[in-house]
Amino acid sequence: MLLHHKANVNEVMNGGATPLYVAAQNGHAAVVRALIEAEADLNKAKLDGATPLYIAAYKGHEAVVRALVEAKADLNTAVKPDDATPLASAAHRGHEMVVRALVNAKADPNKAMGRGITPLHIAAQLGHETMARVLVEAGADPDKVMNDGTTARSIAERKGLDAVLAIIEKAPNIL
Repeated sequence: MLLHHKANVNEVMNGGATPLYVAAQNGHAAVVRALIEAEADLNKAKLDGATPLYIAAYKGHEAVVRALVEAKADLNTAVKPDDATPLASAAHRGHEMVVRALVNAKADPNKAMGRGITPLHIAAQLGHETMARVLVEAGADPDKVMNDGTTARSIAERKGLDAVLAIIEKAPNIL
């Protein structure tokens, strides 16, 4: 393996991708772990701000997400242009186990993207009941307001998503 020959594990390719990013994108957990052991930069982002953790969460590569979380990758780095976090991306794509791994590692369930959108807003918009439950249990604020005044609660009400609304209604009041 090239790692034994002192290869540059942080070498940047087109668009700013590193070997760790490429391995994370393709779900190669064993390669990710080897690169982590070789001291690859966990948070080296592509030009758009996408980190290895972000792309692994986006793609739903749970084992890769867990390896990066255990290695202490930054959980809340946002990607341009919409400031999406790994948690928001995984919630949007419906990757339940990735969302669970991220919230268990203390990713911020209330970190807003552009326009004030949070992962719970996304779950409500898409009618993802399980995702809404996981996020609420992790402390997501159902009354956090988007820039236009919309809340996850109002989204669920407007769309007639009674099951999502019931989950949101059971959320503890966050002060």
